[in-house]
Amino acid sequence: MIHVTVLVFAGIRDGIGKDKLHLSFPTKTTLNTLIQHMHQQYPALSNHFLSSQFIVNCAIIDLDYILKDQDEIAILPPLGGG
Repeated sequence: MIHVTVLVFAGIRDGIGKDKLHLSFPTKTTLNTLIQHMHQQYPALSNHFLSSQFIVNCAIIDLDYILKDQDEIAILPPLGGG
């Protein structure tokens, strides 16, 4: 098993009710699998996940990235403003 930390912001943070999640997955789990897990756990937030960017350890990576123990994943919603 691997253990990762997921940081969430803005509307996702509001929908989940916290700014950080600690999750465990089997080894060789991809970032895409984590995203699917988030969709299943928080279906009301699916649109937020679809438009968000996923950053692992402060780097933009591909969805087929294999998560490693202690990775930190940030889910960044689109920025707005003017």
